[in-house]
Amino acid sequence: MNVLSPPVHHDHRARWVEDESRRLLPRQRAVVSAPAGRPLLHGSFACPWSYLASQRTARIGDPRLRPTWRMSDPDGAPGTRLAAPGPRLEAAGLELAVAELEAVRAHLLPGEHLPGRPPGFVPHTGPAVVGLAEAVGAGVGLPVRVLLFEAYWMDGADIGQPEVLRRLIGGALRTGDSPVRSVRAHGYAVTLTGGPVSSDAHSRLRRWHAAGERSGAAPLAMTAGDVTTRNAATLSALAALAAAASAPSPAQARGSVSPS
Repeated sequence: MNVLSPPVHHDHRARWVEDESRRLLPRQRAVVSAPAGRPLLHGSFACPWSYLASQRTARIGDPRLRPTWRMSDPDGAPGTRLAAPGPRLEAAGLELAVAELEAVRAHLLPGEHLPGRPPGFVPHTGPAVVGLAEAVGAGVGLPVRVLLFEAYWMDGADIGQPEVLRRLIGGALRTGDSPVRSVRAHGYAVTLTGGPVSSDAHSRLRRWHAAGERSGAAPLAMTAGDVTTRNAATLSALAALAAAASAPSPAQARGSVSPS
């Protein structure tokens, strides 16, 4: 099983995402056209359910079997306003955030993790969504998504700030193969206003935003065929999918039995 495991110390994570991007780029490009049967996941960087779902999907070693992610910004279409620091949580909001994080914690499986307490602010996630859209176009979406979740939930980084994004994921974008020179050569993830650099990312963001509106109110939702699950039910479905993906095929199972 190929488990993406970022370093614990945040100073090493930018280098980790660059190395992982270089390693995974050939396989990501091989599955850039998702098979029609792959589940579709919609989530938010500010949602703890989505954070755990991101860890769970990264554990599925075969990229052809991983659900396809669509991210959105709860504040609306990304890149439509100036980037601003995420607002601090007041006492009542922090209490709700703690309760939600504990609800998610009940679904942890071995090898997964959550912070002891939620960050004390909620980022404007639009710029992070834009950065991920550019990363997907450059073929390095998976490690960038993992890193952005880790940076906010474990390090308390304000991933809504363009300069923070450039520091975190600029190296990964430079290892990718974006058709846009400023992305490929300089690692520019977003504009100064937090908007997309490339027209490809702009189109991708419009599709993600539309998918988010269709998914309903829950920050995390997964659609597989005609069935849509949300939050806890989605985590259970992902656990089953990961177990099925790691199970040996019938031919492998037969080959592992010693002849009598």
